[in-house]
Amino acid sequence: MKKPKIRYVSWGIANTFNNNKERWIELNKNLKRYPRLKKEILKHELKHYYSKNRFDFLIELNDMFNFKKQRELSRFSRENPSAYAQLLPFIWNKKGFFPDYFMLSYYAVLIMAVMIVINIVM
Repeated sequence: MKKPKIRYVSWGIANTFNNNKERWIELNKNLKRYPRLKKEILKHELKHYYSKNRFDFLIELNDMFNFKKQRELSRFSRENPSAYAQLLPFIWNKKGFFPDYFMLSYYAVLIMAVMIVINIVM
């Protein structure tokens, strides 16, 4: 597989896209000021890029528990509010709208957890 095309955008943090005609990675342009974090994020996105599975939740799950990276992401988001667009359950760009399966699954797990807590309390 060829080397990925990387596009820099002014929102979100990072995403990997595949519209069956082309594949590319988008990174927030402000990550250039955070070289260590950019390297970690790019490594993560490359796992998605080269993955054969479009629903590669295990990649996300492994990164969820990388607390050092999560602290850096939190700092990056506070200093770059446009990064919070990453929390939306969909992604948009010039090529169209794409569902964000990680955020959709995160919200599903959150809803299930709230339902379990409500059932325990009641």
